[in-house]
Amino acid sequence: MRFLYVCARLPSHVRSGLDLRILGQLKALSKIGKVTVFTLNVTRDAGILPNIEIIETSAKELSMGHSNLELIRSFSTNIHNLWSFRSNKTSISEFLETANRTRPDYMIFSRLEMASYIEAASEKFDGTTILDLDESIETLTLSMQNFPNLTFPKINQLINKRLIQFEVELISQVSQVWLSSKVEFCEFEKRFPLTNWLHVPNVIDTNLYFRPEILNADGRLVFMGNFNYKPNQQGLSFVLNELMPLLPHKKLKLLGSGLESFNNFGNIEFVQNPISMSQHLSQLDVALIPIFVGAGTRLKALEAMAFGLPIVSTKKGVEGLELDPWVQYVPAETAQEFVEAINHLDANSKFADELSFKGIKLVSDRFSVDSLAGHLQGHLVS
Repeated sequence: MRFLYVCARLPSHVRSGLDLRILGQLKALSKIGKVTVFTLNVTRDAGILPNIEIIETSAKELSMGHSNLELIRSFSTNIHNLWSFRSNKTSISEFLETANRTRPDYMIFSRLEMASYIEAASEKFDGTTILDLDESIETLTLSMQNFPNLTFPKINQLINKRLIQFEVELISQVSQVWLSSKVEFCEFEKRFPLTNWLHVPNVIDTNLYFRPEILNADGRLVFMGNFNYKPNQQGLSFVLNELMPLLPHKKLKLLGSGLESFNNFGNIEFVQNPISMSQHLSQLDVALIPIFVGAGTRLKALEAMAFGLPIVSTKKGVEGLELDPWVQYVPAETAQEFVEAINHLDANSKFADELSFKGIKLVSDRFSVDSLAGHLQGHLVS
């Protein structure tokens, strides 16, 4: 099988859940076929994706991170494709040239922002086209509406409404749509019965996570993620303002992007864009996932389990992973419940060790690159 994978940015270092999703999919696809990546931007790192051809557009101006301002401009001009700023004549020409040369059986487009390339492929390409939606804008918007402190300005609400409409239109143009959450997959399968949906879970490369033994680091806590993302920002506020005041003797480490405006204080350490998660996670004991809104699945949960860290999480924080409370994670919804869960893990090392081993096995069996490779090989449309 030959694959052409189209994405806005090909990461070499993981800074977000999307980075992990893209790298996981590419590694899985490379196990079952020949993969070429067409991307707007890549930070090259020798050996990170062996045996994968990488084509980067010469239209460098398209590689900049998008902003609400760009979406507002697209919205105000009433153009059909709100993501038109992700393409121009040069990039489309180079994309079609790559497709003609590699003659892929499957084209996989990462998220809505690759809409221009989907439209170009639908006119020139007879093979199978796949949209990796990951998480639906509609589901994410509906989830956030339940939390007034996360509401968007009116212009953003209008953009989201148009994006939801555009999402539905784009879905009709492809052969198959991938979703990361089993919960969201079941919902969309009922709403759009004629669409070929496939549940493609988030996975990680388990070879990058190794904890030689279950260590005790005095119950140190970690919360990791992309803190430019509103649900994570809400979780961060919860941890700093509600949870940690109840745990004055606990040490906490925050790992991820969007932390540049924070300084270490007390027992709380902020680490912006860590190059190696393993270096930090090996010194920690319990992973916190205080997520109350959002869609998709939480790669931070998979990372923590792969490294053998017991998880204390809200129900939303592990949504889509089909984890059993008190078997594969400890449930908590309020600050007091988080405190009780953390204290329970501290006082019951055998239980904490059992969670660790179960988490490692679960990720290996269901959320590894190898498991995704087998899943895709059996379910790709023809």
